[in-house]
Amino acid sequence: MTSSVSSQRRLFMRVSINECNPVIAQVKNPTTGHNHFVILTGQGDNTYNIVDPGYKGRTTLESYSNQILGIRTVKKDPPPYPGVLEIHIGPPQPGIDIAEFFVIDPNGKKTGYDPAINKIVDESPSGSYDTEEIGDLETGETGVGPIKEFYDNNATNGEYKMIVVGKFMGKFGIDISGLDINGNDIPNIDVDYYTAPTYRDTFIINYSKEPNVSMTLTRLVDFSIAKRDIELMYEVGCNDNQGVMESLLQKLENAEKAMNHFNTLAYQKTPPEPQAFFDAKTAMENMIDAFINEVNAQKGKHIQDRCAQILVEDAKYLLENRGSLKPMKKGFGFELKQPSK
Repeated sequence: MTSSVSSQRRLFMRVSINECNPVIAQVKNPTTGHNHFVILTGQGDNTYNIVDPGYKGRTTLESYSNQILGIRTVKKDPPPYPGVLEIHIGPPQPGIDIAEFFVIDPNGKKTGYDPAINKIVDESPSGSYDTEEIGDLETGETGVGPIKEFYDNNATNGEYKMIVVGKFMGKFGIDISGLDINGNDIPNIDVDYYTAPTYRDTFIINYSKEPNVSMTLTRLVDFSIAKRDIELMYEVGCNDNQGVMESLLQKLENAEKAMNHFNTLAYQKTPPEPQAFFDAKTAMENMIDAFINEVNAQKGKHIQDRCAQILVEDAKYLLENRGSLKPMKKGFGFELKQPSK
């Protein structure tokens, strides 16, 4: 039975090749119809380079329709291994150059395409950025992509900041995978978002190469981005009702006013009267709840499930960080309780 070639397996293949550990691929011989074995030696244009012990003229996986039935590898060294982090961003269908991105690693080194200077930056000693258009190894389809790829073969524990800049209106996928110091897969993250030309989104990836630690992905949001999301989802058809869009925008406007009032009280020099402060906090929370309730009510009706999930994530982030794009330390103002009479 043909095994699925997941992003984790592709990462495993790439790491093995880069470390000069042989990767043996099982393929179907188009000449005999029988199973056959080749050695993968590297990536070429839209395929893998191979050494074929039975057919010297076959030098790429295209000779086998870019399809792999299974893989085996031989590792020369015991763990620990350097941590590995790999990020792919791609379109929902071939031929759409949906976005570019760059990554700032925990040491402040930037790698990827920076639109501010219109070129690829390569500051990380272990990171790289590339465009991949290799065929889909599961379906054999060629021309998938272009997929933009960040790869760090000596990843550092900590926060990786990823900035995605849209080039085309529509949905894009983020696929993040990695290996820990034992060479084991870290559970991958595979999620969709939406963008449009010049739109800029910032994500925080928490990565650890220690065993049994999962990665997390957080998108940073303020009110302007949340409003943009509402309008964009209507533009791309993820919400099919203009009235719903307008209602959500109004609720978010109300929430922003309530949150601004709360923040004004929180940061004023004179401590606010406790009841007034509590009332402002309650009003802010109620406005956000009203927004979330309407999104959930329209989920599966006018708003598609993933888009509803993004909007709810936006609202929760706004509340947790009091409307700030930068994550805030939890505490002041959020543990308020009803003042005693």
